[in-house]
Amino acid sequence: MENGQIDDEQITASSSFDLLSTGPQNSRIRTSIGGGAWCPQHQINATSAEWLQIVFPQDMLLTAVETQGRDDNGLGAEFAQSYRIEYWRPSLDAWARYKDGLGKEIIDGNTDPRSSIHRELDGAIVARRIRFVPVSQRTRTVCMRVEVYGCQYRGDLVSYSIPEGTIADGLSLKDFHYDGKISPSNHLLGGIGKLYDGKVGENDFEKKPNGWIAWKNEGKPIEMNFTFVEQMNFSAILFHTSNHFKMGAETFSEASIRFSQNGNHFSSRKVHFTYHADRQFDTARWIRIPIQSRIAKFLQIQLQPSPSSQWLLLSEVEFDLEPVTFEWEDTSAPYEHVEHNGNTVTLYAVDGHDQSTLFGFLASLSALLGSFCLVAGCLLRVSFRRRRPPVKPIPSPAFSQKHPQIHLMMDGSTIKRVSPSTYQMTKDNMHNAFLEKIPIDGEYADPDFSVSTECGSRMPLLAAYQDANYSKSLMLTSRSRALSSPLSCVTQYADYGEIYYHQSPQIDPAQLQFVRNLEGCQMRNVKLCQLERRLVVVKSLEETEETRRELQFLGSLKHPNVLEMIGTSTGQPFFCVLEYAENGSLQSYFQKMERLDTKTALSAVVGVVAGLSFLESRQIILSHLATHTCFVDRDGNVKVARIGG
Repeated sequence: MENGQIDDEQITASSSFDLLSTGPQNSRIRTSIGGGAWCPQHQINATSAEWLQIVFPQDMLLTAVETQGRDDNGLGAEFAQSYRIEYWRPSLDAWARYKDGLGKEIIDGNTDPRSSIHRELDGAIVARRIRFVPVSQRTRTVCMRVEVYGCQYRGDLVSYSIPEGTIADGLSLKDFHYDGKISPSNHLLGGIGKLYDGKVGENDFEKKPNGWIAWKNEGKPIEMNFTFVEQMNFSAILFHTSNHFKMGAETFSEASIRFSQNGNHFSSRKVHFTYHADRQFDTARWIRIPIQSRIAKFLQIQLQPSPSSQWLLLSEVEFDLEPVTFEWEDTSAPYEHVEHNGNTVTLYAVDGHDQSTLFGFLASLSALLGSFCLVAGCLLRVSFRRRRPPVKPIPSPAFSQKHPQIHLMMDGSTIKRVSPSTYQMTKDNMHNAFLEKIPIDGEYADPDFSVSTECGSRMPLLAAYQDANYSKSLMLTSRSRALSSPLSCVTQYADYGEIYYHQSPQIDPAQLQFVRNLEGCQMRNVKLCQLERRLVVVKSLEETEETRRELQFLGSLKHPNVLEMIGTSTGQPFFCVLEYAENGSLQSYFQKMERLDTKTALSAVVGVVAGLSFLESRQIILSHLATHTCFVDRDGNVKVARIGG
């Protein structure tokens, strides 16, 4: 308003005492134009509804407002002691009223005509139009000059719908910021509120409950629906949740996500996510749900509270997404089925038309083919045993045989793109958004698996990047044999009883934005760069077949407490991209603290043990462990970085 970015044509009012001298065009803060402010035609009382309106060309994200009375070089004495804010955008059915974290609508205004009062909004609002409505319990003359603060709304979320929050232990933990409507069944519909205002709640929700929304655990999932401005390509969803288990609040235990293009039909190919309860640390945390390139305009999310919890508390949701740059047609089948049969896993989709006939035919055909394969297999086995010479028995491989192995062919190796449990994520809860954006061919975009020969001989791995924090060598030893492809290596995941085939992503150097050389690096071959929205460490290497194979193996190690190898270059110069730990080594992290408390030390020990346990499960030998070979990321998570043999 003050700098003139808002034109006079964008400022309107319900009425004006005099259009030229006290019209809405005179309502710019810290300016004295005409009569010095906007003054409505009538005096204000408890039942009046005069307003000053600003119209924006697009949706704006407003974070603060400022008001001032009419001074008019000492001639004016009118001001608004209190007011409320109303706003509108195309996705709202009606005008909404701003409420603070306590549900209060009335905002304290000015106490004199000259000074200005700046008010930060308790949670940003998304508005195409905003109105200042002066209020007063007694009849009085008011005049106003105003300012608004914010920026263009660049979010892709149009609205979300959730069950209304509840009262927990006498604390009202409801979504007071929600600007949609409430249904008769106590569901919030068609608006945006506290769950998407950019503010996260504090650890102790009893002291500051305003940032949280709570639902009582009634044994059933909390269902949420999200609508976006257009079809988006999702790679992750993040929830900020409380784990104050001493007060009965815990993280959710499971999440189920469904996708839709039109809001009516949701694909049955849902993402299922499991989160293991943390009974040691009661701090609030972000939980990230990885999604591999699912395209949708509507999301339906069900969060299952932990069985031992009384409440589920959320303060914020974020989406890792990108607009779809091509025309997308929803071709997902209305029904999908995962069938486990013997040592194979088959994934197929059928139409809803005449399913019983189709299933009967498939069942008969499967039985016939199964019988034929069984007889043929027995005959071939008997014939083969008669021809081959006797050999010594081979010991069983280290991994469990409880689960079926999965077979398909790829370049002569046994490969199949399926999951032992459809869309079930690994227990490691990988935190690499970039990896999840790597396109995967095929309809279902499942992880790659290999059940080819297990890797064999000892491999000395490449030297890691070096600086004051990242020093010495990153070495790794695994009992393995090289596969037929020099870039192929497999890693055992004992949780599922199969071996993952992991292809490290190839990174174009053009995707990297140089930030700075890391301190202490020799020959400046280690740099800090920006890759999409994350900082990474880029280490220049001599390109050899052995180095590529070693990098391939490093890329398969995905765990929150192991420093991550993100990818390699597509050509020259040859380099690898590693995770950047913002807080440096564990040694320097501790040295920066004035006092090392027991809780922090215990948390670091738990992180190191978790990383070591993961490496041990992959049959990796650790040669050396020290505080300068462990690193701490931005969130305080400790990561093992030097894996030696």
